[in-house]
Amino acid sequence: MDTELRPASLKSRASTAVLVVSVVGLLCNAACQNELPGESLDHSNTSAPTETEALNPNEKPLSETPTADENAVQPLPGHARLVTVEEIKARGRRIYCVPQAPGTINKVGPVIDTPWTIEGVAADAPCEGRMRLRHQNGHIEMLPLPPGAYYFATGRNVGEQTLIVLTHIAHGTFLPERNGRLYTTEVDPTIIALTKKANGWSNVFTLVDKDEAVWATALTSKLELLYLQDSLFEHLLLVQEGRPDTDGLYKTQLSIHADGAVAAGEAKRIGDYLMSLTKSN
Repeated sequence: MDTELRPASLKSRASTAVLVVSVVGLLCNAACQNELPGESLDHSNTSAPTETEALNPNEKPLSETPTADENAVQPLPGHARLVTVEEIKARGRRIYCVPQAPGTINKVGPVIDTPWTIEGVAADAPCEGRMRLRHQNGHIEMLPLPPGAYYFATGRNVGEQTLIVLTHIAHGTFLPERNGRLYTTEVDPTIIALTKKANGWSNVFTLVDKDEAVWATALTSKLELLYLQDSLFEHLLLVQEGRPDTDGLYKTQLSIHADGAVAAGEAKRIGDYLMSLTKSN
């Protein structure tokens, strides 16, 4: 699935580093879009450009009922249209998905300093997936999580325990959009965690749950969780302009108890909502 590709302005993009975010089941990358050269982007009537779309003149929405944003703005055929912050605010929260064939495997992220990686496997229901671990020797272990939409996952060994952190996205029914995509306006991203000891996996613990969307970005060797707080529910709108001051990059200290329970401390805002290089060591 994807919240549509939301590049910052060319100036902002040139001045910010690349944050690599792993995606599974729910969000797709730029391959889901029809990409156009940068010079085709028209910034003349946008205060904070966010979304690049290209439409073939013969393409038609899959839904017979146009969505609100399609009524408001009609992109020029063959040219990119940049959606403004104001349009996103008027449209409201929304996430997109390009369904994958059941069983499709996506590499999501590492369990750092271990021979394990985290994978997502597309489920039968559109835009849903199951999460699992794969050892470098090929052994597979399922994570005890229900099927769902998961965005970003990483892990670390902490003493005799393994910690896994994910962004889980609760969502409503997906409806047809266009080009094979689906969308839903019911979306609630939270950050969750679970741990494993020799005797098995813990329960799932909610680390960050706010009225705004929260998107995990890194887990440091000091068990500091970095995440983006996003009132617009547009994780790839990598600009602060047009956002409230409470949006931005946050850091919180995680703690793991002997019984495997995970808790997050008080969160501190450490930067604007920009694409930053967040090292996880």
